[in-house]
Amino acid sequence: AAAEQAISLSGTEVLGREMRLELSENNGPAASSKTKNGSNLSFASKIPEQPAPNPQEIDRCFVGNLSWKIDKETLIKAFAEIGLTAEHIFWVTDKQSGDFYGTSFVTFKDAHDAAMAVAYSDDGLTILKRPVKIQLSAHKSGIKTIPNRKQPVRETSPRPEGGTTTAFFGNLSYNIDDESLKKFCEPSKVKTIRWLTHKDSGNFKGSGFVDFFDVSAVDEIMKKNGFDLLGRPVRIDYA
Repeated sequence: AAAEQAISLSGTEVLGREMRLELSENNGPAASSKTKNGSNLSFASKIPEQPAPNPQEIDRCFVGNLSWKIDKETLIKAFAEIGLTAEHIFWVTDKQSGDFYGTSFVTFKDAHDAAMAVAYSDDGLTILKRPVKIQLSAHKSGIKTIPNRKQPVRETSPRPEGGTTTAFFGNLSYNIDDESLKKFCEPSKVKTIRWLTHKDSGNFKGSGFVDFFDVSAVDEIMKKNGFDLLGRPVRIDYA
């Protein structure tokens, strides 16, 4: 009744302009919550009719365009407001400065929740008033050699006299992180990792230097030059 009463005012002049009112179907928001200051925490215009396709049953998603004000508790709560359970959050930060890139990897309780998150994103999900981009992202793959290489692997440089405790890693996936690189280097123990970034943009160059505890570890890791790491043949050389 209130809506019909408002529609009757259509055509009325307000501040010199004719006001136009029309009835609109109200689907209702699928999720809308308020923070203490009254701003929207999460909002979706509707509940997706079905999850996004997820034939590989992936339970992890890449979440981009996040607010710089986001934190773990807020992001988990934002997903909870639309009925999804986020169990683990990995923030993507600059390798050297630690600055937040506004992106993260979120592992949900199951593949269905991950697929629903993608579907919500496709329907315009916002978190802290920012439209977030969500895509399925498989967990890091295992380590394996590359069978029947079409191109020969670039040979490593001559071993420095006396050896070295540092190795150069190139052609790295942009999804690489400390944990996956350390796993790749096993059984050798990694001391430190220094990721290389562009000076102006701070974007990752896809390469870095890895320090080991002894020269024998570096000699051993050279044997993995050309091995597959996250879907790319890694280039390893003496530094």
